[in-house]
Amino acid sequence: MIRRLMKRPMFVIGFIFICGLLVASILYSLIWHDHIPENLFLIRNGQMVKPAPLSPLEAPPLGTDMRGNSLAAMLLIGAKFTLGIAFIITLIRLSFASFLGWIYGMYLYRFRRTITGLLDGMHYIPVTILAFVILAPVLKPDIMTEIYMYSRTEREIAEIIIIAAIGIPVAALDIGNLIGEIKQRDFITSAKVLGANSLQIFWNEIRPHFIPKFSLICIQQLIQVMILLAHLGVLSLFFGGTILQGRGSSIHSVSDEWSGLIGLAFQEGQATTEPWLFFAPVITFTLAILAFSFMLEDVKKVMGERGGTVQKKVRDKKSAVPTDKETNFDFLNR
Repeated sequence: MIRRLMKRPMFVIGFIFICGLLVASILYSLIWHDHIPENLFLIRNGQMVKPAPLSPLEAPPLGTDMRGNSLAAMLLIGAKFTLGIAFIITLIRLSFASFLGWIYGMYLYRFRRTITGLLDGMHYIPVTILAFVILAPVLKPDIMTEIYMYSRTEREIAEIIIIAAIGIPVAALDIGNLIGEIKQRDFITSAKVLGANSLQIFWNEIRPHFIPKFSLICIQQLIQVMILLAHLGVLSLFFGGTILQGRGSSIHSVSDEWSGLIGLAFQEGQATTEPWLFFAPVITFTLAILAFSFMLEDVKKVMGERGGTVQKKVRDKKSAVPTDKETNFDFLNR
């Protein structure tokens, strides 16, 4: 499957884009130690023309923010944090969801109507609002004292755990239904008749059919986490905490992850007065999500080709079986 995916142009484009961002961000940290160039003023002919923020035309390639920091450098530095956070959250979410889904699909699938009825409503819960209500007391300091209740490490761990936990029920339900559907097929019944136990059935019979479809769930969950982080950024909930200055009149992100840059653009109407502050992180977020979507679509196509190949082999085997008219002998008393 991996060989087929590497021949798919859309998958290769998405894979190279994501890996390129991560490698460039890590190399920038190793070589320049996350230094952010500053350009506080636009100077022409030795005279100050305009203070920050500066547009992309005035301070290429992407302009500066209110503090004169290069937006391009901030986006590059924040790439490893944003993508790394998304990968970690998705890994934790799918680890627990896979275990719970395996128990449900292997042993509790006969109760699928009841379990689906209880958990299906989770699909319609506004995840962003739920995450905001839970995370706001953790990530925001007291508006009067500007003091956090938790340390930065505790805030980061809490956000990762909470965002991962929110999606576990739905992901476990999808994984369990996938395992349960495969378990209902005829070849599983044959394996049971031959004396295989549950672990042998899963590893030898279900796993080869489960892994390709599980890769789809992984990419889908990764995209959902990226979108949720962007929504939380709009609501001024930044990874690691939201810094309040002047009793909430000014906000800043603890790190330079992309959702924090999106949230900063909404401060004091900067999304309309300085649109590059909003569109630069939004476009970067969108390109990353599109890269994952490209990879997802090609995985689906490869799976479809694989299914078609299997069906073709079955048809070929059936057509290869000789009929009565094609045999080289005659039946007696026919």
